[in-house]
Amino acid sequence: MKKTFIMIAVLFICLMSANTTLLANAHLTYTIVKQPVCGCDGEVEIVVEECGTYNFIGTNWWVLKSNTNQLNNSSLGTPPWDVSPQFETYVQASGNQDNKNGLHFTIHNLCAGDWYFKFAYNVIDDNTLKFFVGDGTSAALHVQLTGSAELLNCDVSLANCGCYYKMATPVVSGGTPAYSYEWIDVVTNQPVNPLKLKSGTYRMTVTDANGCKCIKEFTVTTEAALPDVTLKITPKGCNTATADGGCVELTGSGLTGKAIVWKRTFPTPETFGPTGNATQWCNLQPGDKGWVRIVDLNNACVLELPWEIPAYTPMTFSLLTTSTVVNGVCYGRVDVANLAGGEAPYTYTWSPDIHTTPTTSFRALPATFSVTVTDKNGCVKTQQVTMLGCPTVRGGISVSPNPWQSNAVVAYDVTVNGNYSYKLYDGNLSEVRSVVLGSLTPGSYTTTVDGTGLLAGGYYMFIIQDGIPDNTGIYLLKE
Repeated sequence: MKKTFIMIAVLFICLMSANTTLLANAHLTYTIVKQPVCGCDGEVEIVVEECGTYNFIGTNWWVLKSNTNQLNNSSLGTPPWDVSPQFETYVQASGNQDNKNGLHFTIHNLCAGDWYFKFAYNVIDDNTLKFFVGDGTSAALHVQLTGSAELLNCDVSLANCGCYYKMATPVVSGGTPAYSYEWIDVVTNQPVNPLKLKSGTYRMTVTDANGCKCIKEFTVTTEAALPDVTLKITPKGCNTATADGGCVELTGSGLTGKAIVWKRTFPTPETFGPTGNATQWCNLQPGDKGWVRIVDLNNACVLELPWEIPAYTPMTFSLLTTSTVVNGVCYGRVDVANLAGGEAPYTYTWSPDIHTTPTTSFRALPATFSVTVTDKNGCVKTQQVTMLGCPTVRGGISVSPNPWQSNAVVAYDVTVNGNYSYKLYDGNLSEVRSVVLGSLTPGSYTTTVDGTGLLAGGYYMFIIQDGIPDNTGIYLLKE
């Protein structure tokens, strides 16, 4: 809660002369804006008010601190005050403000303790500049700040954790317990485990109960460089090659001059794996756990990597197909949908890789689309679909007359460029006639079906584009 204290700092009587003689009362008001919490982060606002009709100009402040509470007139002297060992000049500020609202100063970065403020300033009336300097007989404004006077300090202690890692322990003093910690890799900006740090640069952030923070960056240099190796785990049932069991495999360039030891620790009894510095162990079952140790034969450093064979659900997905006509050209689009199983993240490989995004392919038809999905463990599943073309006749297909006797006129709309023909099938779906219509562009057309040689009965007529039947036909009844 802010409290405001008012103190009449000085009362000076100026001898009045022909040029003007004025009586001025300077009033100091202070408000504690913020008590120190995180060390020296206190704030005090001070307002100077002058009775009369004066403006303040060129105001100068001397801020002094005393923890001995022995500030007295004789120790200050005439401004600028001499700074004795128990006092420190903190800030000198200036301002220009009329006496209606007073002169406002906010002093920052104040520690806990006793603070004393004095000032000197100029005043001006309507006609004549008057110079006034507070002297040693004037009192200082006393402000007492409480709160945390002890800064939050932090450091990091490092200890070896094998050849390839170091363990970091925070060393904290000051502030207000309890403390929380954040550990970040400076290069990747990702969280790290302080108990297992490889060579690199890291940042520790300590936060106390008041929200005060201390940040420490430090560098870790280990006894030996971490081998460049990767542990690849392939679950059981991932693909045909490992259908009888899961595999664990070491890959990378850091295996030269190393001995490799495998062990399964669960389920019991524990079992050692393949010997002879083998880089792979297969025929493992879901739930199997263990480790592989890489021993450097030059310095006897040991890197232990844990592994576990996860349960595997085979991947499944579907392919959704759509087609569209752009400027008379038919295009097909295939999307991977309803992907399940395996383990994310997934990668997608299309064949051919033309106009593709990770999960979509877009090509001119007819075409065959093939996609292979690979999961985190290298498990794969491939599917393909063939799209012949777009519907070439969309609505508007009609026949007149129907029923008909000698000739029937069929009207239809073409949406795709191509070479067209029509086929006529009898009621048993046997082809009885095929007629070339020629090269057509999008538009409306009619063709005449000659009834010569056709028996009475029902017929089915389909429009053919580049040898691809359209799925829209029409029924013709010949009398």
